[in-house]
Amino acid sequence: MKKVIDWILWVIATALTIKVALWAYQSYSAGSQPSSAEKVPDYKTRCAVIADTGQCTCTHLDTGQRVSISYDECVARARTNLNP
Repeated sequence: MKKVIDWILWVIATALTIKVALWAYQSYSAGSQPSSAEKVPDYKTRCAVIADTGQCTCTHLDTGQRVSISYDECVARARTNLNP
């Protein structure tokens, strides 16, 4: 009977150890992933296409930081900024 109880306790301890290890791994991997960027509305960005290079950049009007969006969306915003 003692062996059965020891075996049950060993199974429970092993299951708890695995559960804690998986939780720690998920917490670690979630912390290392880049945070998803917030969607910046059109009216809070200023986009411009550089004619010589074709490069498009968008900046946030409040903070002045560059906004990371796709090239196609940047060009579309730059075109709408020219023709409000």
